[in-house]
Amino acid sequence: MKANEAGGRMSGKRKIHIDYALQLQFKPTTGRRITFEVKRMKKAGCVIYLLFVKDEKFSINLAFDPKFELSYFLQTREWSPGNVKAYRLTELLPVGLANYIYRKLGSCSGQQELQEIKQDGNLFDSLKEKLGLKKPGIEGVVANYSQQVENILAYYGLADYSQVSKVELDYHFDFPAPDELARVQEALNGRLLFYKEIKQALGENRVKLTASLSILLQTLKLESKLEVKSGIAYRSRNDLVCRRCGQSGNLVEIDCNYCGLTDYYCANCLQMGRSRICRPLYAFQLAEKRSSSITLSRRQEQRVDPKLEFELTAAQRDAGQELIQFISSRQAEALVWAVCGAGKTEVSFQAIAEVLTEGGQVLFAIPRKDAVIELAPRLEESFPDFEISLLHGSSENKYRAARITVATTHQVLRFEDKFDLVVLDEMDAFPYQGSEMLKYAVYRSCRPEGKIIFMTATPGDELMAFRDHKDKLLVKIPARYHGHPVPEPELLTAELDYKQEAQQVELPEKVMKLIYRSVKKDQAQLFVFLPTRELVELAGRELQQRLPEENNHPWVEYSHAQDEARDRKRDGFCDGEYPILVSTTIMERAITVPKANVLVLFADWKSVFTVSALIQMGGRSGRSLEHPEGNVWFVGQRVTAEMRQAKSRIKSLNQEAQQKGYITEQDY
Repeated sequence: MKANEAGGRMSGKRKIHIDYALQLQFKPTTGRRITFEVKRMKKAGCVIYLLFVKDEKFSINLAFDPKFELSYFLQTREWSPGNVKAYRLTELLPVGLANYIYRKLGSCSGQQELQEIKQDGNLFDSLKEKLGLKKPGIEGVVANYSQQVENILAYYGLADYSQVSKVELDYHFDFPAPDELARVQEALNGRLLFYKEIKQALGENRVKLTASLSILLQTLKLESKLEVKSGIAYRSRNDLVCRRCGQSGNLVEIDCNYCGLTDYYCANCLQMGRSRICRPLYAFQLAEKRSSSITLSRRQEQRVDPKLEFELTAAQRDAGQELIQFISSRQAEALVWAVCGAGKTEVSFQAIAEVLTEGGQVLFAIPRKDAVIELAPRLEESFPDFEISLLHGSSENKYRAARITVATTHQVLRFEDKFDLVVLDEMDAFPYQGSEMLKYAVYRSCRPEGKIIFMTATPGDELMAFRDHKDKLLVKIPARYHGHPVPEPELLTAELDYKQEAQQVELPEKVMKLIYRSVKKDQAQLFVFLPTRELVELAGRELQQRLPEENNHPWVEYSHAQDEARDRKRDGFCDGEYPILVSTTIMERAITVPKANVLVLFADWKSVFTVSALIQMGGRSGRSLEHPEGNVWFVGQRVTAEMRQAKSRIKSLNQEAQQKGYITEQDY
């Protein structure tokens, strides 16, 4: 329907045709269009308008309120009101659709900067030649772009949202004071937030506003200090992507109560709040860039040194020095490959100190919430002069500004181009491992010229990239902090009788002897790992029946991810209340006892017990200074390549540690 037809706009419900698939995996359909019921857009959205200044300059613009933008331009630029004309091309549109049309019309990148098309002669002569205008002057330009907009909207069944009207000048707006804009930007720089989150962030940072938040955000946009995106954006006509998490799959169709139209939300990052086509997503630019040319005297004055309660080992010092050099190098990424129990976390503190000395901002990200909570006090002790922001799913404050941020990898989704240094520990751990969404978030949070340090005891395929790429650094810590070798596993075969249908598992005498040896002869606690919850329960019950009790408590407890008492059982094991803990791989990290052996049963189940998992489980043994030795047994029906490779990696790092003098020959 033409925009200039009197009374032609439709009201109430009407049909809309869109080439979207109904599946959660968002893909275009083929051969037919799908019909949706929609209403007219209910709430705030964006409009597209054309702006002309005399016969010299012209731009296509996207705005929440064109009148506000015109008022801003007239007060900040030397323009005469008589020389400024603006024409609105649309009614309110969902911000994602408006952004797509805006890009399709070929607007200039800076929304507040006018594009000067004039070369020789009049602007409209240039536009007529460039655009093939059928009518002269402003009327021809408006008609041309109006038709383009209508064609795009017609594809989505929204042709009547194409509505041309002149934007009247309005001078009643009160603009925010510069210092208020600066306070907002300082509190939110590098953040990627929805409107509700912005209000929470300003509250947490105690930023009191005298101006309207909406006016503040529009002003920051016009000053190029804020980019307004949409939660879900169009990459092309039938291709959507979530701008918060970067994923294009698992986008769910809804009848949106906010905009009144058919919309989509992203199921990938739903736990962080709904990301939709019609929901504006605000990306706050950094207030200023970190100076890379601080004078030597000034650098000495503000020198930051981490405060540690212990002395680093030779292996830690060498690795730390490599990371210090990395910070000032042209390399963008470093991988710290450390044996389990090497103390790799503190190795990164020197690099953190270098960035803080230069005035930069640091993110320390870890996939697991409990590890984040455990790390924050250590950073506070090492960097007492710096406030630390602790972010996880249940943290009380999620938006407090700080030079050092400690966060789970999911919380990193709320940052963009923020940090000069990103440290990612446990890069091999769930949920980061294998998650393209979280990988995208970590890389996006780092500034283009920033550095990323990955840390792991069990690198995967990325190891070869760091070995062979000149722009990447590989740092090894092949020895534990106590200077003793990592226990190397014995690879054993045994008849492990598992009758799945009968819900029975029978452990052979060979396995029982290892268990008795560990408890009675070695006087060590024993981790027993199995690949599934069912096997944990079956083996745990059998061992409770076959093994004795001490002090009215069985030798054995068993646990898995669905066990509501798992924290109590883990704490009891750590406190030495019982000698044997049977579990799935949930106990492969963040649990240390002074003297422990490790027994992995069904170690040949390679779909569960990968090389990384086997190394992590074996790494529970020999971690303490008082008892640096231990026994590790990998037991399966057969010896797999994964079992051999895990042993080979451990042995290779032990040999490297000996060659570098980090462990003595009598130890290895």
